[in-house]
Amino acid sequence: MEEANTRLLVVEDDEKLSQMIRDWFVRRGFAADVAPDGITGLARAQSGGYDAVILDVMLPGMDGFTLLARLREEHNTVPVLFLTARSGLSDKLQGFSCGAQDYLTKPFAMQELEARARVLAGKGPDPEREQNTGMLTVGDLTLSTGQRELVCGKKKVALSGREYDLAEYFFRNAGQILSKDQITEAVWGEASGTEYNHEEVYISFLRRKFRFLGTGTKIVTVRGAGYVLKEGT
Repeated sequence: MEEANTRLLVVEDDEKLSQMIRDWFVRRGFAADVAPDGITGLARAQSGGYDAVILDVMLPGMDGFTLLARLREEHNTVPVLFLTARSGLSDKLQGFSCGAQDYLTKPFAMQELEARARVLAGKGPDPEREQNTGMLTVGDLTLSTGQRELVCGKKKVALSGREYDLAEYFFRNAGQILSKDQITEAVWGEASGTEYNHEEVYISFLRRKFRFLGTGTKIVTVRGAGYVLKEGT
């Protein structure tokens, strides 16, 4: 694969998040390294050989703005995408003034991060995804946005309107932990008058359909945090 020659550096102090990002790209054929703090991230970026850097702002040792400014002072032109919870306009302007090519705020969708990283690294869209326009795939499970159904192997099952909305939200944010509030706002709307546990009810509906299809892809409950759609292992 062309991506196998593409090297990414992820500078992120949240270990779970950095490993999730690394694993996502590795599964898609990229080479990805992780640095847990600004000092380590600077040293690895200075070593060269990376096609793009995904960089947090709030890091121990050295913040992301300082790290990038140092790289640019050394005439290091590696493309950099800031991935951070700092969403203010002044933060974004500072990021770009330091020499960033892109800026994405948390929470984020892994698919969007991948798409942006591909652009930074000079790669085109994922050809497999290009061939599957109208299809969202996680592991062995596909959501057909045209037919509004789930497909796994030779099996398929239709989704009701709300089931589809919920499934699409999970698929477009695969690998990301989604809180109940995020799910409710995205699927039912902020002013929803439905019962408090409506997301749990519809997640149970989707899980039944996943079991019927025999997929390894699962909606996993993360205690105290929310839910995440994950590929089978």
